[in-house]
Amino acid sequence: MQTLYVVLKQLMDTHEPRKSMFDYSVCSTPALQANKDGYHYFSRKMVEEFDSTNGLTVLNTFNKMLPKWMNHGPAFKQTYFGCFDVDIVNSFNCSKGWPDSAKEWQNRPRKWPQKDLVTKIVNSGFHVVPIASKIQGTENPDLEWRISFRTAETMLVQSFSECQRLCLITLKVLVKEHIESKFPDKDFMSSYIMKTLVFWTIEETDASVWEESNMTVCLSLCLEKLKRWLKVGFCPNYFIPDYNLFRTKLHRMFILGFREWLIAELERDDWRILLRCKSFKHLRN
Repeated sequence: MQTLYVVLKQLMDTHEPRKSMFDYSVCSTPALQANKDGYHYFSRKMVEEFDSTNGLTVLNTFNKMLPKWMNHGPAFKQTYFGCFDVDIVNSFNCSKGWPDSAKEWQNRPRKWPQKDLVTKIVNSGFHVVPIASKIQGTENPDLEWRISFRTAETMLVQSFSECQRLCLITLKVLVKEHIESKFPDKDFMSSYIMKTLVFWTIEETDASVWEESNMTVCLSLCLEKLKRWLKVGFCPNYFIPDYNLFRTKLHRMFILGFREWLIAELERDDWRILLRCKSFKHLRN
């Protein structure tokens, strides 16, 4: 029987994100919009509309041969030949400063990441993407932008040990092959939530735990935290802990029985819930 570590290592390359062969360029039209407070703001809606009517490349003739954009969360999605997708998220880089809502992250007591990496991340800034709040009835939805810490997240993942990286890949496989198969198209769990889960678990755990020989222990720590989040209905954003990543999902989680189902599976199987994924069929014997 193959060990869990061996199977995970074989999966590493097959579940890594791949870069698109295309480069996307956009020249935004003037989108300043006056607000009742007397200030002018960059209109999220105008930028989003501009993006949705343009193609993947700067070559209009080539764009006409490509599929049309489809909204896909914060991204625009195109499907090619019915077999692979391209997701693109346009954003603006805010390279000077760090958002006030994430100031706590700079000085939070932690075991990881080290201070030099925290400083490097903060100095790298953040991005904003043209996505409004999912909560209905907000005051200025056309002017709302979503803060993105994609650069910070990339730097954190690049600092992972191999064990930590494999844990993240494993949890993404769990979402894709088991959770989504039971609740297709419901978007209760996501790769982003699993990445958030791994960030929090690493931050709160001694580095000595993250060894290849402790793979099942590390996965159990992550899944135990996920179970606690499900029970209280709160998944804290890693950089802004007051922001609940479950907030727009909770009602449907209760109505469709997802919360109770996953909690029961985790309490019964712990890390062995992975054995329900086809990628880990080698471990079932």
